[in-house]
Amino acid sequence: APAANTRWIAGSSGNAITWGRTGSIANVKIEYAVDGGLFTNVITPSTNAANQTFAWNNLPNHVSNSYIIKITDLNDPNNVSAVSPSFKIVGSIAVTAPLAGAQIKVGQNLKIEWTAAGDFANVRIEYSGNGGTSFDYQIIDLTSTATLFYWWNNIPNDKVSPNVVLKVTDANDILTTDNSDPFKIQGILDVLTPDGGETLVVGGPDYGITWSTTGNIAQVLLDYSTNSGVGWTPITATPIANTGSKSWSVPDAISDYCRVRVTDANDPDAKASSAGDFFIKGSLLITSPTGSTGAWLVGTIHPITWQVASVLPTGLSLDT
Repeated sequence: APAANTRWIAGSSGNAITWGRTGSIANVKIEYAVDGGLFTNVITPSTNAANQTFAWNNLPNHVSNSYIIKITDLNDPNNVSAVSPSFKIVGSIAVTAPLAGAQIKVGQNLKIEWTAAGDFANVRIEYSGNGGTSFDYQIIDLTSTATLFYWWNNIPNDKVSPNVVLKVTDANDILTTDNSDPFKIQGILDVLTPDGGETLVVGGPDYGITWSTTGNIAQVLLDYSTNSGVGWTPITATPIANTGSKSWSVPDAISDYCRVRVTDANDPDAKASSAGDFFIKGSLLITSPTGSTGAWLVGTIHPITWQVASVLPTGLSLDT
């Protein structure tokens, strides 16, 4: 060892050089050549030949497919030696940012960071929206390895996913690669109406909830709150198409502290709610007397009747 096409990592240690021995050779010298050069690079000037193994530590930083090792009998270097087949010292990559669970919005700039061992010149960076099952979008074909970062500017609107993984690869060696931890690229939602201060009436006309979207969010969920967003009640029990509007039959939930929330059905962390509280009010309809009721005489008794369009608070009063 190393056998043909062995891949050892630049800068690594504990790489076992092994050989067979015939006869009583005492000590050997181990050298290497690279890129067609001479055996002028000494790994060890002397080691016990009987051990038949040597741990090569702190491998060179230079990346190449054409390393060769030569082992020579110290007492007869011109006649007794062995040469390995060509093997590889390759680089390594470790993606360090974005961090696991990071939440990045479309349109933002994302700093992709990595560490590297080896002197390979360039890396390629790719995107997966399905947790790394496939990488179907190339962020950059070539960027310098040595910078150890790349700014992905103005993230496209069609890259929304709750399970994004990025891959950084040596541009000349597809096996030298590393994936980021999963993170999220989120669309941007904004509730337009109701957005604070409106009065909605129970039993009145349906109210049009509207919102805007940036990014490819296919479906949303809608909720409302009667306590400024502390707790939420579903408006839509299941996801609906993200059309930007929903007709809402105002519920019998009287409060001065109401809000509406819209959420990406695929990402509960991607959401927006009304900027301020709005009101849900009940309604009363007096059914007697009406405009067609005749004159009532002083001192007579007549029923006053009304209809209630909600569960009203106690303390109802009548004014004349």
